Amino acid sequence: MYGEFTNRFEEMREVSLKNPERIKEFVEEYLSQGFRAHLFTINGLTWPIHRDLCFLAVPDPHEVKWNSGNPVISTARSKRRYSMLAYLYSVRPGDLVFFFQADPQRRGHTVVDRRGFRGIYLIASEPFKDTTNIPYAGYEILGRCPNCGFPFDFGEGNLVVKGNARPKLCPKCGKPYGVVNINGGSYSKVVLPLRILTRPLIVFEKTAGDTRVYGDTEIYPLLWISRSDNAMGPGKGSSIRTLLPEEAGKIAYMLASEPGQRILNLKCRRYPGNTSNPITDHNGVDVRYPLLENNNSSTHPPQKLRHELHLNLYLARVIDDSNHPLVQILGIHPSNLIYWTTEFPWG
Repeated sequence: MYGEFTNRFEEMREVSLKNPERIKEFVEEYLSQGFRAHLFTINGLTWPIHRDLCFLAVPDPHEVKWNSGNPVISTARSKRRYSMLAYLYSVRPGDLVFFFQADPQRRGHTVVDRRGFRGIYLIASEPFKDTTNIPYAGYEILGRCPNCGFPFDFGEGNLVVKGNARPKLCPKCGKPYGVVNINGGSYSKVVLPLRILTRPLIVFEKTAGDTRVYGDTEIYPLLWISRSDNAMGPGKGSSIRTLLPEEAGKIAYMLASEPGQRILNLKCRRYPGNTSNPITDHNGVDVRYPLLENNNSSTHPPQKLRHELHLNLYLARVIDDSNHPLVQILGIHPSNLIYWTTEFPWG
């Protein structure tokens, strides 16, 4: 279905800078056909990799703590992990992708490369797990710890390595992932093994600054979905959010109307890794299937999920399948869905 629309996106490349309102309308029209728009958080170091190699990458939060060397599942960490996995598995081929470029930025960056929104790409694959390291443009996205091979992360440590700030550390072996020096700045490498292939639709050279996008009240609507996620400070941020259709339209408008904007003529470089591996937990079990709580009974099989976020992930996979028994039991009619997401942040 999206082939016809992507051909029209090619036409929009010619008119979007002349008529930003038209690209806004077209994005909203595209999303009215059953597709959705997602916002992925990146930074100024990883943007060239996502831009040119055409893939998304997010961390795989680990859900275990070690007790005398033995892995023990932490419910709090597991909920965080499956919350993000549910978002990841809610993404469909044909959906639109926008980026929020957060800090850190490359030292010496210009107005072309600053904090703000980017786009527009198209989802081109299902989610997969790949531990291939991707070095490009002076930086490197890792697929696993270079010391012990552990592919999970929980975000500890700092991307900007300056003064007493410690770099990103492996949660298992405790060793740093490594540091790269770019334009006199020192930055930690990151482990991002969960990936999705994309293809460029209309790629704008400049970001739409977040102050302008959030603060401009003349262009409908106000952006709520990502407002609190992308506030600055510790504990803020989200790897993935699902945008409302009108929010995606506004971001497209703000990108096209950014003063001095240019559209890049991009051809994707070949993705250098393996796209066929499923996403698994620390036991190698495919995460697409809900895990039940162990009740230590030999006669009564477990009937309870470990936590509700397993259900979020499962629903994310099947909610738009009209033939699925659960969807039929719930009385969901996928053709009537204007918007759906696994969680709805507000505030």
